Amino acid sequence: MNEQARIYAQLLLQEKKNRSESEFDSFFNLFIQYLQEKKREKLLPAIYREINQLLEQKESSNETTLVVASDADIDQIKNDIKSYESEFDLENMSIETDKHIVGGYTLKNARTMIDASYRTALLDLYKKIVNQTKGDLV
Repeated sequence: MNEQARIYAQLLLQEKKNRSESEFDSFFNLFIQYLQEKKREKLLPAIYREINQLLEQKESSNETTLVVASDADIDQIKNDIKSYESEFDLENMSIETDKHIVGGYTLKNARTMIDASYRTALLDLYKKIVNQTKGDLV
């Protein structure tokens, strides 16, 4: 029974990662209906426990994630982050793209995050300008 719960938990986590929130909500409702039709709703507490265990394992692992704005930036950024080898598992890192960071990268694991994104730099610059302007007005 725990093996089934683990498989279902892995499926749910994978679908949560790959779908938008509304798509996942629809998927989850269909999943619950499936369990009810197959008379397996008793698995739900075990699935919940397995999901929590999988999430805890992921948090405690040293899994490294590199987030870039564009796939075209990856080779250059990989050269730039070599100096972080002692803190991050660069050989087994996952790479994600997120256009919202504008450029640059973020590198993170369970313990450390390096934010070298243009978005953060632009927000910091904006805050400095706004705070300086407020000081001039007072």
